[in-house]
Amino acid sequence: MSVPAFLPEMPESLPRFEALTVGFVNLLPLVGVVGFGWNVAALLTLYWLELGVVCVWALVRATVAGRPSEFENDPLILGPLGRKHVAIPLPFTALSIRLSSLPVVVIAIPVLAVFWFFAGVMTVGFVGLESVDDGIFLGVVVSAAGIFVSEGVRTGVTYVHRGEYRKHSAQTAIQGPFIRVGTLILGAMAALTVAAIVDPAVETDEPIHAVDPTVTGSLLLVGVIMLKLSIDLVSVYRDRLEAFDESQALDLGFLYEPPEVKRIETSLATDPVHLRPTLSGRIAGGVTNLRRHPSAVFVGMFFLAVAALFAVGRAWNIALSIGITGVSVMIALGQIDYWLRYGWIEYRTDGDAIVAYDRRFRTPLWRVESWDELDLRVEQGWVDGWLDTATVIIMLQDRTLRLPHLDDPDPVLDTFDRKP
Repeated sequence: MSVPAFLPEMPESLPRFEALTVGFVNLLPLVGVVGFGWNVAALLTLYWLELGVVCVWALVRATVAGRPSEFENDPLILGPLGRKHVAIPLPFTALSIRLSSLPVVVIAIPVLAVFWFFAGVMTVGFVGLESVDDGIFLGVVVSAAGIFVSEGVRTGVTYVHRGEYRKHSAQTAIQGPFIRVGTLILGAMAALTVAAIVDPAVETDEPIHAVDPTVTGSLLLVGVIMLKLSIDLVSVYRDRLEAFDESQALDLGFLYEPPEVKRIETSLATDPVHLRPTLSGRIAGGVTNLRRHPSAVFVGMFFLAVAALFAVGRAWNIALSIGITGVSVMIALGQIDYWLRYGWIEYRTDGDAIVAYDRRFRTPLWRVESWDELDLRVEQGWVDGWLDTATVIIMLQDRTLRLPHLDDPDPVLDTFDRKP
């Protein structure tokens, strides 16, 4: 990507420059304390608001992350979403929103909100805002607004302009706030605990928020600033920590790299055979899906357990309604998962390879050559027997592929030049 004229060239010693910038920014709150009479409550309030700003911009970065998200153990609904490398381009930009990033962002929003609120309770809640007058609080809010703008500029320049988004998935882009929440709480609690020990006015049976603010001020100031400085430096030197992690054969968590999107070759010989699950198989497939993904059953069992409690109290109408709702939710989850996996899939084969193509999202999912399979078998469960269809299982080196409810599996079997 070319550099716009209004943006300066990035210096070669960028990590050192960013480290100096991080150190300067982390010392700026001292100006508020010394020059404007901020107390510890005002300082912690600013850091808490800054944490909220970091969460907001982390969600933005996660939304436009360039690499797909990974979901282990092929979970219900999330599994098929993670395998669909579909991206919605944003107009007039090189950015796009990946389909696999959306569930990560949707889950992260309430989780980050709870963590942010909990961090405020555990830090600002202990110190209290009674000693922060309106003038100081206005200064804190203005400072937080400045942090919001600066974090946005940093996201635009570092994450977007320099192409850092190409190295991240939504899962890695969202990690920063979780680290800051944990360290902020631990650091503040440690500082308050030490202050309670050294404050002679606090009895051993008094709560920790009874500590004298004049005693806790310097401890909290040094503790929180140094903690925040260390976290920011870790983010600056993350690449060096990754190299250290790899060279020492350690597992510090810095070495993980999200998967890249691999191009799938879709070209086949002329007039390939097109196969799809039958319509009846797509309608009934959600029921068979429950056996392989029991998490939907667990959701239904929760509803049924609640219905049983009402049945014990002889509230039959409520119990019946909740029971029907539970069964409906269970079947609906299985059906949604099935359609995301197989409902819009078309299998194309020319006798030498099979390509799975998602007609709904207009993207290929995988390609298997005739020599790739390790094992091949045909299953015909009770649904297949009832519908007069067959399910083909293809065992590969790294995964297992299911081609469910095919009316005629012979073109697939002929691709591998043998019958199972």
